[in-house]
Order: sequence, then C-alpha cells, then structure tokens
Amino acid sequence: MTLVAGIALLLLVLGLIGYPLLRPVEEEDLAEDPTDESMEEALVEKENVLTALSELEYDYRMHKISAEDYRALKEALTSEAITFLQDEDERPVTMHGRELDAEIEEEIEREVAALAGRSGRAESGTGVGEGGKVPEDAPGSCPACGTSLIEEGQGFCHRCGHEIANV
Repeated sequence: MTLVAGIALLLLVLGLIGYPLLRPVEEEDLAEDPTDESMEEALVEKENVLTALSELEYDYRMHKISAEDYRALKEALTSEAITFLQDEDERPVTMHGRELDAEIEEEIEREVAALAGRSGRAESGTGVGEGGKVPEDAPGSCPACGTSLIEEGQGFCHRCGHEIANV
C-alpha cells in the first residue's frame, strides 16, 4: 500500500514538473512587439556609429589616416550620431505597444487623488489645517508629535510610532 502511494506521489510530482515543459506553445507567447524590434535595430545602429567614431579617433591618433580624411569622416559620423541621439530623445518610451508615460501619469494622478482624499484635511502632516486650526473632520492627532492621524481608530502614529489610545 505504501509503495502504491509512493508511486502515485512520484507520478504526480513528475506530472506537475513536466507539464510546463511539454505543453503546446501558444502564439501569444511567441508574438513579439514590432516596436521592440525596431528599437533594438536602432540601438544596434547607434552603437555601430559610436564605435566607428571611437575607432576613427583612435586611428587618427595613431597616424593611420590623414587629417583631411579624419575631418571628413568625423563630420559624417558625428552628424549621424547626433541624428540617432535626437531620434532617441523624441521617441516615446513604450512597453508592449503602449505609451509608458501616459500610464505612469495616470497612476500618479490616482495615487495623489487617493492621498488627497485620505489626508487632505491637514497641511504638511502637522495636524493643523489652514489658518492654524485643526479641521473638524480630522480623526485626531498624535499626542507625542502632533501629526494628524490618517484614520479613525489608528493604533500608532504613522510619523513617530507613538501608541495612540483609542477612545
């Protein structure tokens, strides 16, 4: 009986480990974002131009090329490098085809709105609102540091850690 249970457990473990390796690959897993590919190509091209510029400088200092050739090649490579850098600055940062900046801005706005709703009662965390008065809807303040509490029934001050006696 123990042998049968051991074999069953072994088969179960092998099945759980082997399933991800043996399952069919879905097209979603293989799909690549076209913007990632074009960005990668642009990065490779930029790296090539910057490397060529560095090698040109080295060759000139080692007197392998003439000053006239150096100036002409450096001008061409420098303008190409500047173009790459300007394109990089203008390109929006994307993640899976979506603009990351917009997502970050939306998340920041949501968090600011949530914080303003929770602790918009007081100025700078001192428990004192406009005009030096404690707002009426404030849940209280810490007896140790005077910081306004975030929630009614809060057990500890979020600023100094002092224990708050719940009334």
